[in-house]
Amino acid sequence: MKEWYKKWWGIIIALIIWPLFAIWYISQKTKWNNTAKGFAIIGVIILAVLIYGGDKSENKPEQNKVAVSENKQTQQETVVAKEQKPEENQEVKKDNAPEEKVAEQKTEEKTDDPIKKIEENIKQVSDKFEITIWDSKSNFAKATTPPPYEVIVNAGNGAISNCDSAKVVSFQVMKAVYSDNSIKDKVSRVIFTSWGNLRVSLGSEDGAKMDWSPAMAGPTNFWKVMMQVAPYENESGSLSQRTWGKFISSDCK
Repeated sequence: MKEWYKKWWGIIIALIIWPLFAIWYISQKTKWNNTAKGFAIIGVIILAVLIYGGDKSENKPEQNKVAVSENKQTQQETVVAKEQKPEENQEVKKDNAPEEKVAEQKTEEKTDDPIKKIEENIKQVSDKFEITIWDSKSNFAKATTPPPYEVIVNAGNGAISNCDSAKVVSFQVMKAVYSDNSIKDKVSRVIFTSWGNLRVSLGSEDGAKMDWSPAMAGPTNFWKVMMQVAPYENESGSLSQRTWGKFISSDCK
């Protein structure tokens, strides 16, 4: 009978568990002395450790290398991202720069254009009025037209319901122009008409010198002064001197 390890299936088993098989074979099947058997068994054990233990030690450095390389890539990406952020911020600033310049230009336009400023102030009282601004030569005033300007404001039929309201609104229109230091010196006079109620003209010689503070000025006092100066349309003298008030409706008092 053949030994089991000499059969085909025995050979396979022996190869699979060769360290154990070798130790068993040396101790049981060889006729060596004990010293020789001991050295042989030690040799088998050392060989098995080198073979099976060496694979693990070789894999660890490779794994470590992979981990280190991944960490380096992550660090590089972080550094690149940090370096790119200032550039992105610069690009945002560059993109926003034109918008900021446009906003500044618009602000300058509003400030430097007295025609627009006059219209804006009057529209804060009401945006339903017809506003016409003339230059000293009776031409339509433009942004490039030098002052002084004659400002004519018309409240059409139905825009103001009664005379009392018209007194208040006329006062507010005059105050909107002459209380603004940026435009009051650029106006020769302001004339306001409320259809069917009243008309009033305030020349710059009077309007620019008035105290428009709430404690000193109001619609009632304003109209008392207007009627004392001239209760009719007094169009004599220069525009800056034409200050008067006139009631159109018989209900106005």
